[in-house]
Amino acid sequence: GTALSRMRLATYDDTVLQMPVRLVNSVDRFTCSNCGHSLDVIANQEGLIAAVALCRILMPQKLLGNEIRLLRKTMGMKAVELAKKLAVTPETMSRWENGAEVLSAQAERNLRILVAVTLQEKAPAIDFSLPDIMSMEVNPLIPANTETLWLEAVRVKADAKKETQYDKAEAA
Repeated sequence: GTALSRMRLATYDDTVLQMPVRLVNSVDRFTCSNCGHSLDVIANQEGLIAAVALCRILMPQKLLGNEIRLLRKTMGMKAVELAKKLAVTPETMSRWENGAEVLSAQAERNLRILVAVTLQEKAPAIDFSLPDIMSMEVNPLIPANTETLWLEAVRVKADAKKETQYDKAEAA
């Protein structure tokens, strides 16, 4: 018969929402003893994506068009729906996502708050405060390079059962 061995990887580098991410003690590698084929499994990918989105909106760098699109998709919204929530036209939303127009400070603040309240249930281990987001000074300059985000799988109790969620990890 076929036997699968399972090994927890100490670190696993990935790109999530176009951001470099290092997962710490979070990925299992299953290897077939017959053929040697292996498969890496990341638990709760939806929660991981939500955690990365929350980490991104907590960074004080200006959101770029592609990031706005990824945040919208992570929230499960159509462009028209997000435009309505932010009180802008669908055309404006399209220009933001295509990088043809930059978000105003108010629109960016509103988007960050909307992402935070929409995704916090999917990534409850990521701490943030709405007042901090509201008063955040966003750096208008586009960062030259993106720091790698370190995250680890943690067990969070929700509705009397434990679930795998993602929290910030200490960079080694």
